[in-house]
Amino acid sequence: MMLMNSLLSFLIFVFVFTFVNRIFGHFKRQHVFPLKMMTKFGTFYFIYLITAYFYFFKQPFWFWLHCFLSLIIIPILFFLLLRFHQQQFYSEFVRFLSMVILGMRRGLSYSAAMEVSIRGGDWKQGQLLEKIYENVVFSQQEPVVKKGLFGQIIHQIHIQLRALHEDPHQAIDRLCNFRKNLCDRLSFRQKSRQIWAYFGFQLGLLSFIYVSLFGFVVYQYGFFAFKTSFLLSFLFYFLGISTVVVLARSKKWRI
Repeated sequence: MMLMNSLLSFLIFVFVFTFVNRIFGHFKRQHVFPLKMMTKFGTFYFIYLITAYFYFFKQPFWFWLHCFLSLIIIPILFFLLLRFHQQQFYSEFVRFLSMVILGMRRGLSYSAAMEVSIRGGDWKQGQLLEKIYENVVFSQQEPVVKKGLFGQIIHQIHIQLRALHEDPHQAIDRLCNFRKNLCDRLSFRQKSRQIWAYFGFQLGLLSFIYVSLFGFVVYQYGFFAFKTSFLLSFLFYFLGISTVVVLARSKKWRI
């Protein structure tokens, strides 16, 4: 029995490690987060997983429960970090465009104004801005961010800035229009985040109540005595999550 529990815990460890490694690899290929931050976070999670494995390797259920909760928390954490990272970039890019416009009004060329703005500003997203600048000025073909909605927006930014670099006629007016359109888009995204925050709160409350009740019942009565009821509860839990997501996606609002 002890050997079976140890083997089951090892299989859970291998599955979770492989799954999380694929998640980290996906974000690494997208160049969404700085490599240093990804390395630190990955090291921390690996230490946590190893610690939980050696602590619960004779209790596969409790090890599975810790892994299950971590697999819920990690995507949520990455989603929140990704949204923060993207919103920070949008805000900084609007400020970057304002500095470029100001530099051109002082008599600098388009390329020179971009370079001076990057070098002269204290940018938290300076690495991403520099890659965009290099792609615009030096015609590099490698995309800055490869996939997803954020990648599409970065690609649109590259197209707009590249068009201005190739044809600088009325560049200041075109940059002002581009900045205005981007500000309108940010306003729309802010309103959409308020809608999603409401549904996220509902989802978080649902998950907290479920996990709390589940942990209490398992602690008091064990898992296998009510395994059928637990499996049914898993079904209804994921059904509730799916319902909230469907309602959120079908929500319409005015801007």
